[in-house]
This record gives sequence, structure tokens and C-alpha cells, in this order.
Amino acid sequence: MIALDCRGHGRSDKPHDVKAYGGTLMEDDVIRMTDHLGLERALLMGHSMGGRISMGLLARRAQRFRAVVLGGVGSGMGVADPLTRKSIVAALLSDD
Repeated sequence: MIALDCRGHGRSDKPHDVKAYGGTLMEDDVIRMTDHLGLERALLMGHSMGGRISMGLLARRAQRFRAVVLGGVGSGMGVADPLTRKSIVAALLSDD
């Protein structure tokens, strides 16, 4: 098991500039880490902010992961909206 200490959490750097957390930067951190470790495909689990990062990785780099577990992505990801939630659930339950 490898646990990434995401920027802004734990002992990692805590930039005060919000741009350091935006876009795909934190998703790219995960890809850089797995590349550095020589992992072509991995199992991924994300909770809270890690869930948001994991959802972004599923959308952009799904081929890099054998399976993904999302734990508590929060309402900020659109899961509070029933229409969005239905599409997320359908995507998670799909064969491909």
C-alpha cells in the first residue's frame, strides 16, 4: 500500500495560493507518483479530497487503474443534485 500525502494535508507543503490546488494539478501528482514507482496500473482509493482527485482520474486516466474506491466525495462534486447523482451511480455501475 502506498499513501500519498496530498499537498495541503499531513506533512506535505501547504501552499497558500489556491491555484496550487486547482485544475488537474493534484490528479497529476498521483500520476507522477505512480510513474516514479513504475506502476502502470494500480488500485486506487480516495476519501474526501482524495475522492475528488480519484473521480478526476477516472474521467481522464481510467486506463491507469484496475479499480477505484470512492469514499465520501462530498456534495461539492454534484452528488447533492439527484440528476447528477444518478449519472454518477450509472457510470460507477457500468461494465465499461
